[in-house]
Amino acid sequence: MDSRIRIDMDSLWELGRDLTEVRSALRYYQKKQAILTFDEEEIEPIFLQQFLEHVLSLQKEKLKKCQRKGINLALKRKYEGKGTYGRPKTILPEDFDERIEECLKRNLSLSEYCEEIGMKKSTFYKYAKRVQEGKKKKGKGTDT
Repeated sequence: MDSRIRIDMDSLWELGRDLTEVRSALRYYQKKQAILTFDEEEIEPIFLQQFLEHVLSLQKEKLKKCQRKGINLALKRKYEGKGTYGRPKTILPEDFDERIEECLKRNLSLSEYCEEIGMKKSTFYKYAKRVQEGKKKKGKGTDT
């Protein structure tokens, strides 16, 4: 008679609430050299673990194919002029460059202007930095 630990189960989900827990439990029972039984059928944890890994890899491949298909359709619509792809572009106020330059010239806080126009800080400072860099390039061109 086999002296290994036998674990009787009705469902694979008795091993855990999600696939990570199930995978962890299967590794544990494999190390303990336990035998799992489902409906009185014996299954080695290593075989169940390998099967689970195979199913998960198939699921990942299928998901990647579906994502690629969706991306290709979106790009096709974009190139046909029937849609957009990616994040919408931020629309800056018409006087954005002038206001940034004015704030910099007078040493005023840019954060007040950011709040005034209701833009996210990261987006605001990204565009403000471009204005600053553009100003520096213009300044260098006139010094020679």
